[in-house]
Amino acid sequence: MKKPVHTLMDMMPTGLLLCLLCLLLTDSETAMNGVRKGLSLVLETLIPSLFPFLVLSELVVRFRVGERIAVPLSRPLRRMFGTTRAGSVAIVIGFLCGMPVGSAAARTLYEQGKIGKRELQRILLFANIPGSGFLIGGVGSALFGDARAGIALFCIIASTSIFAGILLHLLGGSLPEMSNIPLYVTKNSQSLTDFTNGVSRALQNLLQVIAFVLFFSCLSECLSELAEALSPPTVIRVILCGILEMTSGISTAVTSLPVGTAFCVCAFLAGFSGISVFFQIFSILEKENPPISPYLLSKLLQGGFSALLAKLYLRLARPSFLEGISVFGDSFKEHVGSLPLPCGALLPLLLLLLATALLFAFKKAKA
Repeated sequence: MKKPVHTLMDMMPTGLLLCLLCLLLTDSETAMNGVRKGLSLVLETLIPSLFPFLVLSELVVRFRVGERIAVPLSRPLRRMFGTTRAGSVAIVIGFLCGMPVGSAAARTLYEQGKIGKRELQRILLFANIPGSGFLIGGVGSALFGDARAGIALFCIIASTSIFAGILLHLLGGSLPEMSNIPLYVTKNSQSLTDFTNGVSRALQNLLQVIAFVLFFSCLSECLSELAEALSPPTVIRVILCGILEMTSGISTAVTSLPVGTAFCVCAFLAGFSGISVFFQIFSILEKENPPISPYLLSKLLQGGFSALLAKLYLRLARPSFLEGISVFGDSFKEHVGSLPLPCGALLPLLLLLLATALLFAFKKAKA
């Protein structure tokens, strides 16, 4: 009997888990500090800002309020993104309430048979952005000290997501309607069960989100300590931290980088959204099992374009929240004109490669 052959890909998860275990055992105090920071984030920001939107999105879908709201928007959204009338409900909720609320709304529509699996996967690729409240209030007002910075970030992220949705429409074409039933149909009565099930589902989704935030906050803190021993450039350490957990990465960027650099890094991290958010969304869509590679490629593409638009915005608008930087002097050029980011000639090439990879990944997933 032949012994099973273990390939490198088979052994990688085991090696990674062993490394993580050693990291946690050898520096347990740092791991505990990471969990404490995660708990602070959950109690002070996540639950107050996310739970009401999760409940609201469930009720909007279950009581068909979103269908009424989306009626005037369904036609232009279909022309832009190639989605169905019912899918426009999840798109509107995703842009208004932020992630992972849009994914939860799309999942509910899919369970109700109003959208197909292909449409669920397409909505997942572009209609998941950080909420306006988080970007404007949490990042703009609280971190940058100016809500206009948050408004600019939200507009940049929304623009790149819209571009991604249009690109997916061009690659995959328009999706067929599930039925000829009108988008909005008035129910004779609203069931109390719809309300209780909606709140219960929202709490279940929130607990899944909290679990990943706590774990990745712990992991991010441990890796930050390890990175300090290796002494990489600060911007690299911040980006690596933010790729794991977006919120802590954005906070670290604002507190440890020059304002212009921090703004562009925040745009990239908010556009990519982080590995923690990736697991949050895929835990909500566990039964649907959407393909992973198109999502990661799409979010990398959105993160790259967001960084490029952020740099362009700083060069053209020269906003007033860049305190202490002379908008006409050398210091402005030092902080904005020579950002340590893959801009210039490298970033467009990177975005072109990501767009090409997204094309093949999306075609393969559709097949």
